[in-house]
Amino acid sequence: MEWTRDESPWLAFGASAMAFLMGLVLAGALPFLSFFFRGFTWMVWGLVLALLVASATKLRYGRLLSPVVPYMAWFTFYFIWGLIVAPSRDYPFAIKAWTITLLLAGAVAYLTSSAKALRSFANAAQFAVVVNLVLLFLIPLSSKVASILYAVTQRSGVLNMEGGAGRYGGLWGNPNVGGYIALLVLILSVFATPLLGWMGRLCSVPIIYLTASRRAGLFLALLVVLYLFIAKRKDLRWWLGGIVAAVSLVIAFSLSQAMRHEVRSASNRGALSRMLDIEEKNTAAKGGVTRLDLFEEWSSQLDQEPWYGYGMQAMSGTRVDDDTMKVVGLGRIMLGTHNTYLGVWIDIGPVGFFAFLAVIAFYAKRTLTYPGSAPVRWALVSLCLVNLTYLFFSHSLLFSFEGQVAFALMFLLPVSPALEEWEAS
Repeated sequence: MEWTRDESPWLAFGASAMAFLMGLVLAGALPFLSFFFRGFTWMVWGLVLALLVASATKLRYGRLLSPVVPYMAWFTFYFIWGLIVAPSRDYPFAIKAWTITLLLAGAVAYLTSSAKALRSFANAAQFAVVVNLVLLFLIPLSSKVASILYAVTQRSGVLNMEGGAGRYGGLWGNPNVGGYIALLVLILSVFATPLLGWMGRLCSVPIIYLTASRRAGLFLALLVVLYLFIAKRKDLRWWLGGIVAAVSLVIAFSLSQAMRHEVRSASNRGALSRMLDIEEKNTAAKGGVTRLDLFEEWSSQLDQEPWYGYGMQAMSGTRVDDDTMKVVGLGRIMLGTHNTYLGVWIDIGPVGFFAFLAVIAFYAKRTLTYPGSAPVRWALVSLCLVNLTYLFFSHSLLFSFEGQVAFALMFLLPVSPALEEWEAS
């Protein structure tokens, strides 16, 4: 426990307020709400800071934040080295990214300081997918809501999913981020109240389908399998029931022509056909750039690269301001690496890359070897695997609000007072 009985009402209120703010971050709501009030995002950061300062005399932040020190040390190294070798010095971005990463780590430290605070955070996270799913039903009813949503999330396509033309990006403005958050919410549902946990799970699945995110779909299946082996491997009755259900489904499928027809029809639909196209053959056939193409292009840059790297944000390729659509940074290649591991090497060279791997391995070992109860072990293993694997397919997670919250949770949760209290209860 991090607080005493007589102090807990204030801290419990603060945890609820902090959980609400982090729920807004995970829901991608900051850009949407900033449309109505331009200073909204800064107001959120101010409230987070105020809550941290107000609780500083009651919570031992030195202990709570100590697990994140190895990562912040590497992150500091990344920015200092990256700024020195970069052709242009983007000091505002470096300072902002470093500060917000630490600020969000403090928020997550607050929310993992007790079991009650963790439950508040998990409950708030469930609404991240609930709200984005509800928006789908509101958009056809209000052209104003639809126009605002489109204006602030230009990369989000609320289009004809059946024809394969669009993917739903919700408030995140990015379908891939939407799938990532849906997985995170699914993992956090372990710590939510049962009703809200089931709400989040039931909304995460359609969100993943609507985003048509291949890796989110794969991880959804993987997380289910992991749960079975971690939490249900000793439940003989459950396995027998599952085998009977699976055999019955196979028999029904083999005997029913109508069912086979439905399965074939479903596989031709836009979202599902994209999710099944793991090798991106459809993208290649249409002349698009696949992630393998990007990997080969960026890998070729390593042959020409100086040992110290190309500098901070080189992995992002050509950067465009989403509001003005103006080029703010001309990259060596138009599109980003879509691979953070390769991107770190591109940015700060092999020294920074191996330091990054060492830090990641440190956290992975701590997470994967957690000895507690089965549901908690499943949540920690799932969080680690999702975060570290997604780094192979993104170059923005370490700098986006959603990714900063998710990684802070991975760094802090395995050794947090919240899990000590959770396991003891």
